[in-house]
Formats: sequence, C-alpha cells, structure tokens
Amino acid sequence: MFRSILLLLVIAIVLGVLLWKFEFVALAFSWLLAICFPIILGVVFAFVLNIPMRNIESGFLKSKKKWVHKIKRPVSLLVSVLIVLAILATFVVLVVPMFFEALKTLYFTLQDLVLEYAAWFGSFGFAESDLMGFFNNLSIDWNDLGNQAFDWVKFSLQNVLGQTFFVLTQVLNGAVNVILAFIIAIYILACKEKLKEQIKAVLKAVFAPKIFDKIRKVLRICNVTFSAFLSGQILEALILGTLCFVGMAIFQFPQAGMISALIGILALVPLVGAYVGCALGAFIILAQNPLQALLFVVFFIILQQIEGNLIYPRVVGSQVGISPLWVIIAIIIGGGLFSIPGIFFAVPVMSVIYQLVRESTYNKLDRLNMR
Repeated sequence: MFRSILLLLVIAIVLGVLLWKFEFVALAFSWLLAICFPIILGVVFAFVLNIPMRNIESGFLKSKKKWVHKIKRPVSLLVSVLIVLAILATFVVLVVPMFFEALKTLYFTLQDLVLEYAAWFGSFGFAESDLMGFFNNLSIDWNDLGNQAFDWVKFSLQNVLGQTFFVLTQVLNGAVNVILAFIIAIYILACKEKLKEQIKAVLKAVFAPKIFDKIRKVLRICNVTFSAFLSGQILEALILGTLCFVGMAIFQFPQAGMISALIGILALVPLVGAYVGCALGAFIILAQNPLQALLFVVFFIILQQIEGNLIYPRVVGSQVGISPLWVIIAIIIGGGLFSIPGIFFAVPVMSVIYQLVRESTYNKLDRLNMR
C-alpha cells in the first residue's frame, strides 16, 4: 500500500512540474528530438530495409554451402538498398522532369491567354495611342514612385537573400541528417542480432522478470504489426496506382503511366498522399488540357472514395489484424493529433493497442470465469 501511494505521489509531482514548466519542457524536448533525429530516422530506415532484406536472406538459407551463408547478410543488405534507391531514382527521373515541363507549358499557355484577352480588349476600341494618352494625363510623381519601387526591390532582395540562405541551410542540414541516418541504418542491419541481444540483456538487468516479459511481448507485437502494416500499405499503393492507370487509360487522360506511378508512390502516406498525387497530376494535365484536368480530379475523387472506404480498410486492416472501422477511426484521431506522421503511424499503433487491450480483457474474463 505504501509503495502504491508513494508511486502515485511521484507521478503527481512529475505531472505538476511538467504543467508548471510546460514551455521549458516542450523546448527541451524539441532540442533533444532535433539532436536524436538522425538516430530515429536511421532506425526507421533500418526497419524499412529489413523487410526486403529478411525475405532475401530466407532464400540463402535453402543452400547448405558455408560460403553462401557468409555472404547472405552483405548481399541481402546491398540488394535491399539498391531496390529502395531504384524506386527513388525512378521517381526522380520520370516524375520530376515531367512536372517541370508541365510548369513550363502552363506558363506559356497563360502567356498566350493574356495576349488573347489583350486582343479582345482591343476589339472594343482601346487602341495603344488611347492608352498612352490616358497614362500621360495622369498626375503621377514618377520620381517618387521610382524611389519607392527601388526601396521595395532592395527590401525584397534582402528578404530573398535571407530566405535563400535559410533554405540552403535547412536543405544542407536535412541532407546531412539523411546521410547519417542511412549510415546508422546500415550498421543496425549489419549486426542486428548482436544489437538485439544487447538490448535484451539491458532490459533484463533493469526490469523484473514479469515486467521484462511484458516489454518483450509488446516489442514483438510492435515488430510484427508495423511490418505487416508497411507490407499492406505497399500493396494498397500498388492497387491504387493500378486502378488509377486503368481508369486514366479508359478515359484517355494524358500521361497515364507517369501520373499513376506518382499517385502510387505518394499513396504510401495514408489518405493524404494520394490527394497530393492527384493535385500534382491535375497540374500536369492542366498544362495540356484544362477541361481534362477538371475531369481527372472528378475521376480521382470517385476512385479515392471507393478505395478509401472499401479497399484500404480491408487490405491494410487485414494485414494489421483490426477491422475497417478501427482503421478509419485510427486515421481520423492520428491525423487530428499529429498531422501526417499521425496519419501514417495511427493504424499500426491502433493495432498494437487493440491487441494488448483485447488480450488483457480476455485474460481477466477468463480469471473471473465470465467468458
């Protein structure tokens, strides 16, 4: 009883301090998160690369030759990295140039529209000499206007230079973090068994046996659930990209293959990513045919409603072991609390919570003979 009261007292004091110094705690947490970000990102990279690497390594286990088993880890890791890099390179080579080409085409299209409207206004009798006379009769202090324009340009250039330096700094910092994270991921995967045993030994030394068993169980559920979720998310993205390509081919939308690939890749981010891909695809089509761009948006909204309410909950829900209803609820809550990261991780987190609560509930009902 005394230990329980003491524990509750400690928890109350900690919560009180956190609420009293909330801004300081939030600032310290942000600072710590920024420092640990490459490590966290490296763990994420390692988790993603481990899925194909694990499947590739299983193929080596069929061989009984010793030299095959010696090279299974480096070869599997190299092939996994090459697969991920190939996907990223395909995205950059195929999608990015087409996007900028669409931007260029749209610019010239808008320029032609401006010239057409200028000619249309000219048909109403607005000749060039009349316009020049109108501007000459205006009482404008051109020197003062020029000085104001010069000051505005100078101020704008200063802001642009400052923003450019800030953006370059952020890009460089992000590139360094990604490189460090990639290196960390390689080291984690190269010795994942040894690292697993070290973590297991630390947990055994710190926690009591019952608590250690619970922690190990939760970690095992998290590993299985997140792996299944990622596999289901990839499958769902392939389904959406394929359906989008078939629909665009039927309705004869331009750039069907490239836009479908773009939507499929961005669909790895649940719900939100597909709509971003739709916006980019509509922008690309807009440069060629504005009416088709509008029809494409309508087509994709209908497709996304079908996919989001029928296919996604069943495909991803079946992979993580929860019903479609809980998938939708998890996405709504996760997105509302943590935006895009919350949307992406909401489903596996909900699955872990669901499994733990279900098992705890059934165990308690069994002890009470109420099941």
